[in-house]
Amino acid sequence: MHIPCTYVYTTKLHKRIQAYWNFPSQTCQKNHSVEFGDYRIETNTNVSFYGEKVVIFYEFIFGRYPYYKGYNKSYPIYGGLPQNCSLDEHLKIAEENITDKIKNETFDGLAIIDLEEWRPLFDQNFWGLKSVSNAVSLD
Repeated sequence: MHIPCTYVYTTKLHKRIQAYWNFPSQTCQKNHSVEFGDYRIETNTNVSFYGEKVVIFYEFIFGRYPYYKGYNKSYPIYGGLPQNCSLDEHLKIAEENITDKIKNETFDGLAIIDLEEWRPLFDQNFWGLKSVSNAVSLD
């Protein structure tokens, strides 16, 4: 599998923000060494996806996050909607996921929950494929 490499550009703004790189770049680093620190970009050790600086949790591997597979109301996953799932079960599994990926109890990096399938505000699910959540909620 070929993973495209991304080139890093710097601007005058780089002194005002802190950027984090969270893309599994081991393949790129073998052939194209980029010193992210030269651009003030923080990375995990060995540019790993999970590490000491940043960890991203996607809804498919975080707790029991409800959604509709393929945005099809006939295929609810974990109840499809928050009101149809068990919060206790979600929190229990989420805690297991967090402790599995963040092993260091003194972790002070970024832990990001990336939600793609559903938006927490009703008004943000009204268009396109995401409207399945609103349609089912109103049924």
